[in-house]
Amino acid sequence: MKLIYRVPTLDEALETTIWTQEDGLTPYWRDWLYRVYPQLNKEKTLSLPWAEREKFLKKELSNIYHQVLPQLKKQAAHWNQLYSAQRNKLVKEYSLAFETDVENILNDMFACPNLNPISPRYLDKHSFFLFYRMDDDVMMRTSLHEIMHFVWFYKWQEHFHDSPQEYDVPHLKWIYSEMVTDTFARFSEFKNFYGDYPAAYDYFYTFKINGENVLDRLGKIYQTNGIMGLFNEGFNLVQKNEQQLRLHIQKSENQ
Repeated sequence: MKLIYRVPTLDEALETTIWTQEDGLTPYWRDWLYRVYPQLNKEKTLSLPWAEREKFLKKELSNIYHQVLPQLKKQAAHWNQLYSAQRNKLVKEYSLAFETDVENILNDMFACPNLNPISPRYLDKHSFFLFYRMDDDVMMRTSLHEIMHFVWFYKWQEHFHDSPQEYDVPHLKWIYSEMVTDTFARFSEFKNFYGDYPAAYDYFYTFKINGENVLDRLGKIYQTNGIMGLFNEGFNLVQKNEQQLRLHIQKSENQ
């Protein structure tokens, strides 16, 4: 299991950031960019038709990229040092938590310090992008979160042999994978990295099934039946309550 942090190309930085401003994205995802870069002028930018908006954002973000490029290089080098120091321990923890030997899998992962204040992940490329201003602890927790997805779907595919096209937005299997990051952060040795910090999206912590928080329930399933319990009993629980869960997410993201 190898991970390299590297500087994104300009095209990568733009592609992995501008998508957050496409039509139809909820404020939950869209507005982070304007909090970090108020000079982009949210009202003016969002009033533009998509073609003009994209052109404007490419120009402005290109300027920002070149301004912060020395910081991107510095962070990539620094993060490589931090991760390398923890790698052997992390291989052990992922192997235990996911009940599979991860030593010789996922050796092509890469991550980039990036302009985007949220952290997009690309399962097909085993890659993710982190906001370059993250402090060391946030960077590590976020990296662990993203790697959890890679290991989760490696193990999931090994068990179910289903279509990887169902592992991303908007499919339920993607939503579920975002929920179980909390399970590993709280109910495995990864709790030593997370402490009281949440590993899942905030709105999952307010979703209940029969009066019980769904993440607490998944934790109990994992503690009793391990990874196979999450694959079977846990996913069945989420499937049965999919409609209510999606309504909860929709409401939360549009607030």
